[in-house]
Amino acid sequence: MISNESNHDDSIAIAWQLNTYTSGINAGDYRGALATRSARFLEPLDYDSFAEEHSTTQIFGFRLESIEEHGPDIREARVHFTSEQAAEYAPDGKSNCTRWSSSRIFIWEDNNWKLDDTENTTWVPC
Repeated sequence: MISNESNHDDSIAIAWQLNTYTSGINAGDYRGALATRSARFLEPLDYDSFAEEHSTTQIFGFRLESIEEHGPDIREARVHFTSEQAAEYAPDGKSNCTRWSSSRIFIWEDNNWKLDDTENTTWVPC
């Protein structure tokens, strides 16, 4: 479940998409997780590689800190979470636990907020 600390009008809809994404990864429902992405963000993606890279991942402690507007159809959501994964899938290639912070960019597409990009990502091993 996502902890929603934002009071932005779109925070519930964006938190729902983030929850769908993380729940999909945790359950191995990668198609469900990917359904939260924009068409542009899906375009370069190879499903089998995505599934392999996330096959050992469990995400928890997900926190939606804030949302900023960048025009009528763009939102930047600042998020923090922890993931556990096989070491070979960690950003450093050796840690089984990683704490992440990033900005998730959402666009309005098909009458919903869709994840369109990830920016300003930082991570540290747990």
